[in-house]
Amino acid sequence: MSIYVSWRKRLVALGLALWLLVGLLGSAPWASFGQGPPSPEVVGEAPRTPSPAPTTAGQVHARGYVPPPVDLSHLDGRWRVGPQLAQLPGSWDWRAEGKVTGVQDQGDCGSCYAFATLGSFESQLLITGEGSYDLSEMHATHCHYEALNPYVGYDSGCDGGNIWMVTNLYSAQGASLEACDPYTVTESITCTTTCPLTETVTDMWVLAGPSVPPTETLKSWLHNYGPLYVAMDSGGNDPLGWGSEFGAYKEGSDTLYEPMDEPNLDHAVLLVGWDDDLPHDGGSGGWIAKNSWGTGWGGTCGFGSEKGYFTIAYGSAGIGSSASLIKGWQDYDPDGSLLYNDEAGMQGFLGYGTTTAWGLARLTPGEDGCATQVEIWTSDATTVTVSIYDDFDGDAPSGPLWSSESNTFDHAGYHSIPILRRLPLSAGDDVSVVVRVENDSSKFPLPVDSLGPVSADQSFASGTGEQGPWLDLADRPRPLDIGIRLRVAPCPECKIYLPAVLKEWAPATPP
Repeated sequence: MSIYVSWRKRLVALGLALWLLVGLLGSAPWASFGQGPPSPEVVGEAPRTPSPAPTTAGQVHARGYVPPPVDLSHLDGRWRVGPQLAQLPGSWDWRAEGKVTGVQDQGDCGSCYAFATLGSFESQLLITGEGSYDLSEMHATHCHYEALNPYVGYDSGCDGGNIWMVTNLYSAQGASLEACDPYTVTESITCTTTCPLTETVTDMWVLAGPSVPPTETLKSWLHNYGPLYVAMDSGGNDPLGWGSEFGAYKEGSDTLYEPMDEPNLDHAVLLVGWDDDLPHDGGSGGWIAKNSWGTGWGGTCGFGSEKGYFTIAYGSAGIGSSASLIKGWQDYDPDGSLLYNDEAGMQGFLGYGTTTAWGLARLTPGEDGCATQVEIWTSDATTVTVSIYDDFDGDAPSGPLWSSESNTFDHAGYHSIPILRRLPLSAGDDVSVVVRVENDSSKFPLPVDSLGPVSADQSFASGTGEQGPWLDLADRPRPLDIGIRLRVAPCPECKIYLPAVLKEWAPATPP
């Protein structure tokens, strides 16, 4: 009897240990234990903490850059260099080409991210021959999802943001014009919804993460793609030191020089050019950037009469970090729609411990129409294969309608995949959009939204393929939506929308 009791105790203890082990590892990417599909890991699913108040004691100007809620440190700029001339010129200034819009003043509002994003977009519209646009920073700042649905610690668009937030607004709707919604800073700021909408964003490229890319790479991007939205340390945490020096920059000031090992990225500006001969305390060579602190700050920095610009040494104050730009768009279609579950846009990425994963979005059109393109957030240079199915029973999709293989994107961000055929959809009849995402290095390929409302049986993930097993992301301890979208236009007049393609910029070959 004593032997029996001893073995029984051992079995109980072993069972208890296994139960605890399952409890501890049940959410690990490799653990399923016969209880359905394995649970993936997610980065960035917790709501981010906004930046501090835009101004503090001793500061004159607001900042407002808030990093995206994911780790993008793998985007160090060393793995993708844009096409370039055999030899880049010693200096370049997009203002001299007439492709930079005017300097504006963000006032006492942490909205620099909107001014830098729209500055980049307005330059793209000029470069591609679309014309001169003055887009509304008021709309961009106060109508994005977080501004309309504030969470703890985030009250309005003046609490800061980034280009991802503006892209989410512009892709789901479109941009608004300054003439209809002019920029003001008041005690009570609301989103104006009565203005006509113009260009709708279909592509946004994130060229670099939180680290400064190599100077020559950044030059190449700037020269070939146009003015860039970039982040920097403007001294918000050092109001009496570097913050004071940057804030006091004016016409005739020397090129700024502030080397930093760990810059605190708190401000977004527009990079417009460079000059290898700019002298500074560390040698020579620096960037030309447009700020959003009005024409009473800064200088002309070697071109025209408009102030509001500054020059800063290559590599100083983290400038060049988070380099990004709006890269594709289409005319706003009041009769079209975007089908999506991720109302808050990209709030994280999900993975199964490898660079490849599958996602599925069940989407239902409200009206008859034609599918024109699939759109998706990406965390890396990636290759996306996409398929659309008529049915999905929770185990496997069926009834294939369309597919497109090996769509390669060199940069993270937001991308569209055109459907180059007529694909009619019926109101109320859902379709399932399946993507296979294969990243270059990041093991978190699938975009997810953790802030917006989540609906069951709409968003799924798999680490094995289209035949599953599939995990309903609404069943996770923290429910999620997948960031896969489908654009729809009216039939039979529906167009095949191709994103605007940047015209090749071909200046005279330097000597």
